[in-house]
This record gives sequence, structure tokens and C-alpha cells, in this order.
Amino acid sequence: MEIIVIDPTYDHPNRDREKFIEDLKNYVLGLSNDVQLNDTDIGRAASLPGVLLIIGGLFFLGDKINKNLEAWTSLAKKFKMFLVKIGREFGGYRIDETGATLLAIERILNLEQGSISSIEKICGNILTIYPLMVRELDGLNKKPDALYVQIFKVNENSVYIFGIKSKGLIEIEYKINTADWMGF
Repeated sequence: MEIIVIDPTYDHPNRDREKFIEDLKNYVLGLSNDVQLNDTDIGRAASLPGVLLIIGGLFFLGDKINKNLEAWTSLAKKFKMFLVKIGREFGGYRIDETGATLLAIERILNLEQGSISSIEKICGNILTIYPLMVRELDGLNKKPDALYVQIFKVNENSVYIFGIKSKGLIEIEYKINTADWMGF
């Protein structure tokens, strides 16, 4: 999973970059101990420095959600709190498709009030808004501005459709009840 946090110390000589990096490391430890931090710049016309977090050690992310529903729901809640903390403390950030999936799961948990027996991600697409034209970049570095469109089947009787911006905002949310065949 990748997250870019905009460097709040850039162009602010009174802010301590070492403290920013240390605080960022401490916040991400709630998600994983396997974290790599790299400097990046995601500015289109002018410089916009940030820190790219590459978070590993989330072994179940390759599994289907239902295979390890408890781990996914636990991580989704932790991830949402992590984003709240870094947003409040540092300002801007960008998430990748995995982060968007975690936000969608967290939202489904809130809407379904804990009565979830199954969640299946049945479709996902990434709409890149402004790709950066820098050859040596890849991943979230190259496409920091995107809309993640994701569709989930929940409890075999509902379908949720989400559009999540890479800045962590759910812009599109729609639920379809599929339990009533005649009404569908």
C-alpha cells in the first residue's frame, strides 16, 4: 500500500522536518512495522514535495476480503484513524487503490451497523486525473490524483458503488438492494 503525505515543512523554515518524519513514522506504526519512507515531488507545474510511504507487512491484502473479514475490518478502522491523524497534523495526502478499498470497507461497516457476514469487491477501476509526466516515477508517485471506482457485494443482498478520490474523500456512494428480485 502506498500513501503520499505532503511535506508541511516545505517552504516553512520555522517547521522541523526531522520532527515531521519522526511523527509520521510513529503514526504509521499503528498500521505496520514494515514501512519505507521516500522523498517525492508530486507538483505538476511547481514543486510539491512529499513523503511516499510504502507500507508492507499487511499479508492478508492479497486475500479475498471474506477470507479474512476480521483482519480487513480491523485494518480499515485503523487506516481511517491514521488518515484523520495525518490530515489533522500534516494536511494533504494521497492514497492508492488499496487505501480506497479500506475506506470503502470502513464506510460499509458504518452503514451496515456491524451486521456483515460477507463483503466481496466485485469491480474496481482507476481513473487517473493528472498523471505526472516524469519518466522515473511509478505507482502512486506517477498518478497521485485519481478517482477509484469500486463496487462491493455485501451480505449477498446489497451492492455498494463508491467513487473515492485519492485525497481520501468518498465522492460517490450508492447502495442497490439486490435481495428483492421483483423490485430489482
